[in-house]
Amino acid sequence: MKRLISLMALTWGIGCGIGVLGGCDDRSDKVPSAVLEQASKPPEDPLKAPTTQELLSAHRTRTALLPLPLTMELPPGWGPDRRTYMAGIIVGYAPSGEVQIQFSSRPSIKRDQLYRLFAGAKKEMAADPQHILKVQLRPMGNAQILERQKVGQPGELTTFDKNNQPHTSIESNFSWTLDVMVPRDEGYQVYGLSFIALTKSQYDKDKDFLNGVLSTLAYSTGESTAATTASSATQRAIGAPTVP
Repeated sequence: MKRLISLMALTWGIGCGIGVLGGCDDRSDKVPSAVLEQASKPPEDPLKAPTTQELLSAHRTRTALLPLPLTMELPPGWGPDRRTYMAGIIVGYAPSGEVQIQFSSRPSIKRDQLYRLFAGAKKEMAADPQHILKVQLRPMGNAQILERQKVGQPGELTTFDKNNQPHTSIESNFSWTLDVMVPRDEGYQVYGLSFIALTKSQYDKDKDFLNGVLSTLAYSTGESTAATTASSATQRAIGAPTVP
């Protein structure tokens, strides 16, 4: 609609410019001022925020995080980033604001590497508990999840609102990652999820909601995913988005 309105205004301008030598009567051809005003407005944000009630109580859809063999139940409005069309990014809203989660395949590791990694991370947390808040290794079926949380040093953070106006505040970055270790040969294939640009203040406000979303994470083989998708209308997939 915006493109069509802009094209109408441009066509009128060109036509009037060409007719300058012979005069340009704008009494009947002039684009209404209301139309021009609408064309000059910034486009609406494609990521429309659901209400808090919808986020907390509305039906969630189990979604395949393609090409990873993982699924997760996503709240209303969560899905691919339709503003950048970057693959491997989930965007949505929590009660206090927007969140972004990146998912990707990571290098495989040997079994002994996993336990050395876990032991080293636990040692770091014991030495710096104020910044390394969580290191946990837990089972998920026949897979393992290594979850880590770390808070950074406070610093200036500048964000931009929908009108592209900057807002600066003092925030601490909150690093939150989950590595899903799926047994393969003599080790594990690793699939990772990590929050992008999450701050400690937002985590404190939304941690129960976000933990609830992450608790639905599941590993699924190609066969079982295909069978479930075929039998359920509440299944969908997120992969490489297609630009319309």
